[in-house]
Amino acid sequence: EKAARNLEKKYNMPPMYLDTEDDLEQDSVTLRQFDYAAACGSGIINSDYPELIRSIEIPKERIGELFGLRSLDGIDIITISGDSMAPTIPQKALALIDTRVHEFTRDGIYIFVLHGAVYMKRLQRMPGFIRAKSDNSFYDDIDIYPEKEQENFQIAARFIGVFHRDAVDPSVLT
Repeated sequence: EKAARNLEKKYNMPPMYLDTEDDLEQDSVTLRQFDYAAACGSGIINSDYPELIRSIEIPKERIGELFGLRSLDGIDIITISGDSMAPTIPQKALALIDTRVHEFTRDGIYIFVLHGAVYMKRLQRMPGFIRAKSDNSFYDDIDIYPEKEQENFQIAARFIGVFHRDAVDPSVLT
């Protein structure tokens, strides 16, 4: 949502212009992919104002079947850079993320910012710290001490799954 507000401001669009109405009369929802990446590796620096790359319309009745979700509220698509989360998340994959999640509440894969770089790693709560782990054993763990890193560590989103566009029947996408 913050990215949408930034884009609207940058390009002099009316407020909420990039939002889609999610009311009962609509029979589809829009997934948005921004020019924003999460690094499965050593972190990546993104633009403060990522551009919208594409929008994908998904029929509401297919959301559960395609994604295992009831709703796509707060769900966006980002590009993955690097192989540290392979084979779970292949390099250059498109990832579904829940942009409403900004807290580490349970172990899982998160998108987080550490010292200005964006990462996607498996976070695990340890006594007194959070361990960022890669699924690819070639990469070392990163230990994060939230109390010491308050200014430099933020959860940006939670990983939902890999978006397999090629596995979706093109007639489903409008």
